[in-house]
Formats: sequence, structure tokens, C-alpha cells
Amino acid sequence: MVKTLLFIATVAAVLLIVLGVSALSQGKPAAGAIPITLGVVIAACSVWVLRFQRKKGGGS
Repeated sequence: MVKTLLFIATVAAVLLIVLGVSALSQGKPAAGAIPITLGVVIAACSVWVLRFQRKKGGGS
């Protein structure tokens, strides 16, 4: 369950970052910064959850 949620969060983070970079390349800094920031936050939370799961000793 946790691994599935982490996979979905990782895919969402990558898509948000790609969307933000695409908007930045079109010259829209405000429209690009928000998805990039959200993507980085989601990725950071996923890494934190992974580290917590490993410390705890596994999980499904």
C-alpha cells in the first residue's frame, strides 16, 4: 500500500516538474514556479516517508 502511494506520488512529482519546466521555457515564470515547487515538495515528502519506513523495518 505504502509503496503504491509512493509510486503515485513520484509520478505526480515528475509530471509537475516537467509541466513547470515547460511553462518556464514558454516564458511564464509564475506558471512554472508553482508546479516545480509542488513537485519538489511531493518528492521530498516521498523521500521522508521512505526513510521512515526503512527505519521502522519494512512495510508493504
